[in-house]
Amino acid sequence: MGLVYKAKIVGQDKPQVVRVVKLTNIKDYVIEGILNEIRAQKDPELLPLTGFYYKQKSQTLYIVAPQRVSLHTYLFEASQTLSPKEKSTLVLNLARCLSSIHSSQSPAAHGHLTPHNILLNPIDLSICIGDYGLRSLKKYCKLFHGYRNRSEWSAPEVWQGADGDTEADVFSFGLMMWAVETGIQPFAGKKMDEVGYMLIEQKLRPQIPPATQANDLNLAQLIRACWHEVPERRPDFSTIVKILEQGVKFTQ
Repeated sequence: MGLVYKAKIVGQDKPQVVRVVKLTNIKDYVIEGILNEIRAQKDPELLPLTGFYYKQKSQTLYIVAPQRVSLHTYLFEASQTLSPKEKSTLVLNLARCLSSIHSSQSPAAHGHLTPHNILLNPIDLSICIGDYGLRSLKKYCKLFHGYRNRSEWSAPEVWQGADGDTEADVFSFGLMMWAVETGIQPFAGKKMDEVGYMLIEQKLRPQIPPATQANDLNLAQLIRACWHEVPERRPDFSTIVKILEQGVKFTQ
């Protein structure tokens, strides 16, 4: 949604990012709903916002937040090599974060989880979630700017036009768990329409390496359960957290 730029606040050292969204021909009640959703974002598991501003004359929304390292950058751009313990810590922290959000927020689901909106502290691998909520803004951008909430990290039902719900978040988490384990992006090199076809028509999922299955069958089974074709058969995050806390082994 919109464009994201690096920014700096005068008198402050911490780097920021600003999302700029042009809202053409928007009704006052719609923008008020969007601003109220932004004001309501106070959950400690969510990326804290530095501030926001709506310039009515140009109908432009500015959302400012601290610059953080995304899981995508950490895994795929920085080529970070993780130990089994670090993999386990990262995945468990993410599961706990999402479990907390699903149990405390309304609506509960993120709906478009990707490694780009999973923000982490590289030192202790603590997690916070970006791009959460803002349903009114996303609905507006979908209607007027062609915004789509699907990617290679999306569940099949989202590809088929459904709004992302808690079960879709679990599917995305399963793909991210697989990516943390393997260090590979799912469906790498495939075009988006190819990804949708593979997920829906061919019912394909990324291959779980034999080394992962040999190392810990429980991890392989948990990943498969998260991306089950039937959304209702996917575990919820409270169950996922319990399984991870009992100890699953990631590979070197």
